[in-house]
Amino acid sequence: MNDPDTDRPAGTPAAAPTTASTTAPAGSSASAPLAESLFEHDLASLTATCEAMALPRRTGGQVLKWVYEKGIVDFAQMSDLSKDARAKLTERFCGLQGTVIRHQVATDDTQKLLIEWGDAGEAPAESLLRIAGTRTDRQTETVLIPTEDRKTACVSSQIGCPVGCRFCASGIGGLDGNLTAGRIVEQVWRLGRLEGVGRVSNVVFMGMGEPLANYDNLLAAL
Repeated sequence: MNDPDTDRPAGTPAAAPTTASTTAPAGSSASAPLAESLFEHDLASLTATCEAMALPRRTGGQVLKWVYEKGIVDFAQMSDLSKDARAKLTERFCGLQGTVIRHQVATDDTQKLLIEWGDAGEAPAESLLRIAGTRTDRQTETVLIPTEDRKTACVSSQIGCPVGCRFCASGIGGLDGNLTAGRIVEQVWRLGRLEGVGRVSNVVFMGMGEPLANYDNLLAAL
Protein backbone atom coordinates (compact mmCIF):
# COMPACT_ATOMS: atom_id res chain seq x y z
CA MET A 1 0.00 0.00 0.00
CA ASN A 2 1.19 3.55 -0.56
CA ASP A 3 2.20 5.65 2.43
CA PRO A 4 0.39 9.03 2.11
CA ASP A 5 3.26 10.88 3.77
CA THR A 6 6.11 9.59 1.64
CA ASP A 7 4.27 8.47 -1.52
CA ARG A 8 6.11 5.19 -1.53
CA PRO A 9 4.99 1.58 -0.96
CA ALA A 10 4.70 0.79 2.72
CA GLY A 11 7.46 -1.34 4.11
CA THR A 12 10.06 -0.28 1.54
CA PRO A 13 13.17 1.78 2.24
CA ALA A 14 12.84 5.53 1.98
CA ALA A 15 14.17 6.70 -1.37
CA ALA A 16 16.27 9.77 -1.88
CA PRO A 17 14.60 12.82 -3.45
CA THR A 18 13.36 12.06 -6.93
CA THR A 19 13.57 13.91 -10.18
CA ALA A 20 10.73 13.45 -12.64
CA SER A 21 11.70 12.38 -16.13
CA THR A 22 9.67 13.64 -19.03
CA THR A 23 10.81 10.75 -21.20
CA ALA A 24 8.94 7.49 -20.72
CA PRO A 25 11.00 4.27 -20.83
CA ALA A 26 11.29 2.20 -23.97
CA GLY A 27 8.13 0.32 -24.78
CA SER A 28 5.88 2.67 -22.84
CA SER A 29 3.51 3.57 -25.67
CA ALA A 30 0.17 1.82 -25.48
CA SER A 31 -1.45 -0.05 -28.33
CA ALA A 32 -5.22 -0.23 -28.74
CA PRO A 33 -6.29 -0.33 -25.06
CA LEU A 34 -9.20 -2.74 -25.46
CA ALA A 35 -7.36 -5.34 -27.53
CA GLU A 36 -6.44 -8.63 -25.88
CA SER A 37 -3.19 -8.42 -23.94
CA LEU A 38 -0.34 -10.77 -24.73
CA PHE A 39 0.50 -10.75 -21.04
CA GLU A 40 -2.72 -12.63 -20.26
CA HIS A 41 -1.19 -15.77 -21.77
CA ASP A 42 1.27 -18.41 -20.70
CA LEU A 43 2.81 -20.84 -23.20
CA ALA A 44 -0.07 -23.33 -23.12
CA SER A 45 -2.86 -20.81 -23.60
CA LEU A 46 -1.05 -18.80 -26.28
CA THR A 47 -0.18 -21.98 -28.17
CA ALA A 48 -3.83 -23.07 -28.10
CA THR A 49 -4.95 -19.60 -29.22
CA CYS A 50 -2.48 -19.58 -32.10
CA GLU A 51 -3.63 -23.01 -33.24
CA ALA A 52 -7.24 -21.79 -33.17
CA MET A 53 -6.12 -18.92 -35.41
CA ALA A 54 -4.72 -21.47 -37.91
CA LEU A 55 -1.14 -20.56 -37.04
CA PRO A 56 1.66 -23.11 -36.52
CA ARG A 57 1.82 -24.63 -33.05
CA ARG A 58 5.33 -23.24 -32.53
CA THR A 59 4.08 -19.65 -32.90
CA GLY A 60 3.14 -19.25 -29.23
CA GLY A 61 6.63 -20.16 -28.06
CA GLN A 62 8.23 -17.89 -30.64
CA VAL A 63 6.13 -14.92 -29.53
CA LEU A 64 6.83 -15.42 -25.82
CA LYS A 65 10.55 -15.71 -26.50
CA TRP A 66 10.44 -12.29 -28.17
CA VAL A 67 8.40 -10.82 -25.32
CA TYR A 68 10.29 -12.14 -22.30
CA GLU A 69 13.81 -12.84 -23.59
CA LYS A 70 14.22 -9.99 -26.06
CA GLY A 71 11.76 -7.46 -24.60
CA ILE A 72 9.88 -7.04 -27.90
CA VAL A 73 6.07 -6.72 -27.99
CA ASP A 74 5.73 -5.30 -31.51
CA PHE A 75 4.81 -8.18 -33.85
CA ALA A 76 6.33 -6.32 -36.81
CA GLN A 77 9.75 -6.81 -35.20
CA MET A 78 9.31 -10.56 -34.66
CA SER A 79 11.35 -11.53 -37.68
CA ASP A 80 11.03 -15.31 -37.39
CA LEU A 81 7.23 -15.12 -37.79
CA SER A 82 5.61 -15.25 -41.20
CA LYS A 83 3.99 -12.15 -42.65
CA ASP A 84 0.59 -13.83 -42.27
CA ALA A 85 1.25 -14.67 -38.61
CA ARG A 86 2.35 -11.12 -37.81
CA ALA A 87 -0.79 -9.71 -39.45
CA LYS A 88 -3.14 -12.06 -37.60
CA LEU A 89 -1.46 -11.51 -34.25
CA THR A 90 -1.48 -7.73 -34.66
CA GLU A 91 -5.21 -7.84 -35.35
CA ARG A 92 -5.90 -10.01 -32.30
CA PHE A 93 -3.49 -8.73 -29.62
CA CYS A 94 -1.88 -5.62 -28.28
CA GLY A 95 1.48 -5.66 -26.61
CA LEU A 96 0.91 -2.97 -23.99
CA GLN A 97 -2.40 -1.81 -22.54
CA GLY A 98 -1.11 0.95 -20.30
CA THR A 99 0.68 4.22 -20.96
CA VAL A 100 3.51 5.47 -18.77
CA ILE A 101 2.71 9.09 -17.94
CA ARG A 102 5.45 9.69 -15.37
CA HIS A 103 8.83 8.08 -14.73
CA GLN A 104 10.74 9.09 -11.61
CA VAL A 105 14.29 8.08 -10.72
CA ALA A 106 15.71 8.54 -7.23
CA THR A 107 19.36 9.11 -6.40
CA ASP A 108 19.47 5.60 -4.90
CA ASP A 109 18.30 4.23 -8.31
CA THR A 110 14.78 3.41 -7.15
CA GLN A 111 12.48 3.96 -10.14
CA LYS A 112 8.74 4.61 -10.10
CA LEU A 113 6.32 4.48 -13.02
CA LEU A 114 2.85 6.02 -13.04
CA ILE A 115 0.76 4.05 -15.51
CA GLU A 116 -2.60 5.08 -16.92
CA TRP A 117 -4.91 2.37 -18.19
CA GLY A 118 -7.26 2.80 -21.12
CA ASP A 119 -10.39 1.87 -19.17
CA ALA A 120 -11.48 1.14 -15.63
CA GLY A 121 -10.19 -2.42 -15.68
CA GLU A 122 -12.06 -5.52 -14.65
CA ALA A 123 -15.23 -4.94 -12.64
CA PRO A 124 -14.68 -5.78 -8.97
CA ALA A 125 -16.56 -8.62 -7.33
CA GLU A 126 -19.57 -7.77 -5.18
CA SER A 127 -17.96 -9.44 -2.18
CA LEU A 128 -15.24 -6.81 -1.81
CA LEU A 129 -15.19 -4.87 1.44
CA ARG A 130 -15.96 -1.41 0.10
CA ILE A 131 -16.45 0.09 -3.34
CA ALA A 132 -16.64 3.86 -3.32
CA GLY A 133 -16.34 4.09 -7.09
CA THR A 134 -15.18 7.70 -7.06
CA ARG A 135 -11.81 7.24 -8.75
CA THR A 136 -11.60 8.59 -12.28
CA ASP A 137 -7.84 8.74 -12.96
CA ARG A 138 -7.41 5.01 -13.75
CA GLN A 139 -3.78 5.25 -12.75
CA THR A 140 -1.54 2.92 -10.77
CA GLU A 141 2.06 3.04 -9.62
CA THR A 142 4.75 0.40 -9.86
CA VAL A 143 8.24 0.68 -8.36
CA LEU A 144 11.60 -0.97 -9.02
CA ILE A 145 13.62 -1.22 -5.81
CA PRO A 146 17.28 -2.19 -6.39
CA THR A 147 19.63 -3.48 -3.71
CA GLU A 148 23.07 -5.01 -3.96
CA ASP A 149 21.77 -8.50 -4.72
CA ARG A 150 18.12 -7.97 -5.69
CA LYS A 151 15.92 -6.06 -8.09
CA THR A 152 12.44 -6.07 -6.60
CA ALA A 153 9.29 -5.10 -8.48
CA CYS A 154 6.61 -3.58 -6.24
CA VAL A 155 3.40 -3.79 -8.25
CA SER A 156 -0.24 -2.76 -7.95
CA SER A 157 -3.14 -5.20 -8.10
CA GLN A 158 -6.12 -2.82 -8.27
CA ILE A 159 -7.00 0.69 -9.43
CA GLY A 160 -7.61 2.22 -6.03
CA CYS A 161 -8.37 0.06 -3.02
CA PRO A 162 -11.54 -1.21 -1.32
CA VAL A 163 -10.11 -1.50 2.20
CA GLY A 164 -9.85 2.16 3.19
CA CYS A 165 -7.12 1.95 5.83
CA ARG A 166 -6.73 5.32 7.58
CA PHE A 167 -2.95 5.35 7.20
CA CYS A 168 -2.93 4.59 3.44
CA ALA A 169 -3.60 6.98 0.56
CA SER A 170 -4.49 4.23 -1.93
CA GLY A 171 -8.08 3.92 -0.76
CA ILE A 172 -8.95 7.63 -0.54
CA GLY A 173 -10.82 7.57 -3.86
CA GLY A 174 -12.24 4.10 -3.43
CA LEU A 175 -11.92 1.25 -5.90
CA ASP A 176 -12.23 1.77 -9.65
CA GLY A 177 -11.54 -1.79 -10.73
CA ASN A 178 -9.31 -4.83 -10.57
CA LEU A 179 -6.20 -5.05 -12.69
CA THR A 180 -6.30 -8.10 -14.95
CA ALA A 181 -3.54 -10.68 -14.73
CA GLY A 182 -2.10 -9.24 -17.94
CA ARG A 183 -1.89 -5.74 -16.50
CA ILE A 184 -0.18 -7.04 -13.38
CA VAL A 185 2.40 -8.88 -15.49
CA GLU A 186 2.81 -5.83 -17.75
CA GLN A 187 4.03 -3.80 -14.77
CA VAL A 188 6.81 -6.29 -14.09
CA TRP A 189 7.75 -6.43 -17.78
CA ARG A 190 7.98 -2.63 -17.94
CA LEU A 191 10.21 -2.46 -14.88
CA GLY A 192 12.51 -5.07 -16.34
CA ARG A 193 12.87 -2.96 -19.49
CA LEU A 194 14.08 0.12 -17.64
CA GLU A 195 17.66 1.11 -18.30
CA GLY A 196 20.14 -0.80 -16.19
CA VAL A 197 17.58 -3.15 -14.62
CA GLY A 198 17.71 -6.36 -16.62
CA ARG A 199 16.13 -9.30 -14.83
CA VAL A 200 13.66 -8.61 -12.00
CA SER A 201 14.53 -11.02 -9.20
CA ASN A 202 11.62 -10.51 -6.79
CA VAL A 203 8.00 -9.35 -6.95
CA VAL A 204 5.97 -7.92 -4.05
CA PHE A 205 2.35 -6.77 -4.10
CA MET A 206 2.74 -3.67 -1.95
CA GLY A 207 1.58 -1.11 -4.50
CA MET A 208 -1.99 0.09 -4.98
CA GLY A 209 -4.85 -2.23 -4.04
CA GLU A 210 -5.52 -5.23 -1.81
CA PRO A 211 -4.06 -8.26 -3.65
CA LEU A 212 -6.30 -10.85 -2.00
CA ALA A 213 -9.38 -8.89 -3.06
CA ASN A 214 -8.27 -9.62 -6.64
CA TYR A 215 -7.34 -13.20 -5.92
CA ASP A 216 -8.02 -14.92 -9.25
CA ASN A 217 -6.05 -12.38 -11.27
CA LEU A 218 -3.29 -12.40 -8.67
CA LEU A 219 -2.85 -16.17 -8.99
CA ALA A 220 -3.00 -16.05 -12.77
CA ALA A 221 -0.31 -13.37 -12.87
CA LEU A 222 1.96 -15.37 -10.58
